[in-house]
Formats: sequence, C-alpha cells, structure tokens
Amino acid sequence: MDVIGSCAFGIECNSLKDPETDFQVFGKKVFQLKVLNVISILVFPAWLLGRIGFKFHGRDVAIFFSKVVSDTISHREKSHVSRNDFIHLLLQLKNKDRSVTVNFSLPTSSTAMTFTLFCLSQNQTIQQKLRDEINEVLYKHDGNIRYEAVKDMRYLDMVVNETLRIYPPLPGIPRVCSKDYRIPGTDLVIEKGTRLQIPVWGLHMDPDYYPNPEVFNPENFNEENKAKRHEFTFLPFGEGPRMCIGLRFGLMQTKVGLISLIKNFRFTLNEKTKTPVEMERGSIVLSVKGDVWLDVQRI
Repeated sequence: MDVIGSCAFGIECNSLKDPETDFQVFGKKVFQLKVLNVISILVFPAWLLGRIGFKFHGRDVAIFFSKVVSDTISHREKSHVSRNDFIHLLLQLKNKDRSVTVNFSLPTSSTAMTFTLFCLSQNQTIQQKLRDEINEVLYKHDGNIRYEAVKDMRYLDMVVNETLRIYPPLPGIPRVCSKDYRIPGTDLVIEKGTRLQIPVWGLHMDPDYYPNPEVFNPENFNEENKAKRHEFTFLPFGEGPRMCIGLRFGLMQTKVGLISLIKNFRFTLNEKTKTPVEMERGSIVLSVKGDVWLDVQRI
C-alpha cells in the first residue's frame, strides 16, 4: 500500500506504523465486492449506467481518491513541484490535451508474492534453484537490485508466471462482444453487445495446455513450452488494449520483493496453513480464506 501511495499518488502513507490511515481504509474499500453492483453491471447496458451516474465503488471511495488526485495536481502546478510518478504522467497528458483512464490495483502484487512464497514453501528444490539464480545474477551486478538484474533472472520470471497461472489475480475477465461471432463448429452466435466473462482460471488449469495443471512447475514457462501454446492461454492480467495498465509496475514490484526475501530467508509451510487452501468467495481479486502461515528462517 505504501508503494502504491508513493509511486502512484506521490504521498507517504506509513501504513505499517498506522494501518488505519485514510489511504489504507479507502484502498481496502475498493476491493469490497457489493453483489448489487455486480448484478447491475451484468444486467444493464454500460451507456445507461453512465447516464444515471452509476459507481461500481462507493461514492465515498470515488470522492476520496478524486480529492487526493486533484489536491496533489493542484499543489504541484502551483508550487512547480516535479516527481517521477504516475501523477506526473497524468499532468503531462493533461497538458497535452489528452485523456486517460487509470485503474490502480492495490493488493495484487502482495497477493502474487504471498502465493509465490506459498508455492515455494512446498517445493524446496525449486526455491533453492531460484535462490541460486538470484545470488548468481546479483553477483554480476555488484549486489544491486537494478532493473537490468531483474530482467536477467529468467527463472524468477518462470516462477512468478507459474504462480500467476495457478493463482491468477482475477479468476475471470469481463468483456463486451464487439461484433457478432459464430463459435467454430457450432450454430451458436454470440451477438454484438453481449457481456462475457473470460474464464481465466479455467484456461490456466486446462490439461490440454498445461500437463498436470495442479502441479507447480515453472518449466511450463520455459521458451520451448511457451512456443507450443497459444499466447492467449495465459491471461493473468488480461490481454489487448484493455489489459491491466499496471502490469509492468506490479510485476516489477512483486519480483523485487521476492528477490529480497528469497535471497535472505528460507520459507517452509507452517502447520497452521491448511492445504489445499480455500479461496474467499465474493472477493474481486483471488484471496485465501483465512491466512497463509509460513515459517521463515534467516539464511
């Protein structure tokens, strides 16, 4: 949460010291699912919802974040303050008379890290192989976690992708059909304007694409195996122009966190964690019901 507050909005949250800051409270509200809102989106056309001023999130949430953005922009324009963050990007777009819609996903990076550590705690051989790569690459980069160093960690990328395959942030992706489409080999036609839900988790767990899909196997994402599959069989962040705008930011945040943790600590599964884990129902992003308990040993 502190990372998003700093990099996206240019504000210091200190949520670890004070977990009840306004930014933390309203950030959590963004992902509190309201059944009536979901039904409204599925039943009513988008143009009608726009006309009546429908808000998927509570009005108080929209007002809070709108005020945070407007106050920050106003302060920077008056004080001529510049900072390398998303607010600065919005200011540049504003000054160029361009419009942009930005959606920030607060918990997905921490969720991805949690699930990755959960998987690694049950696969010590994979965890050690990843640790060896991290140490080897960092040695080449004088021990510094630079962008170039992270990009050189191929096995880390495979591990994170395999985690996102088994535990995608969004189990499904909502889309609207842009033109009539006949499903090949059938008489079924999906009409233009039909609201669809792309079953991400179903694709990721399909044995036709991923042999033994319930087994955590980073080799699913080596170059040879990736070449055998259609690229759209892996959709943790969506695809196309509507894909997650924070994709690179979120992945980099996740990887940097994992590098720091795996390099210095060994993770094993605590007996308090029940396997297989049960997922929380009614959550926008994939989350575990209860807690994931891990034992941590400094190396």
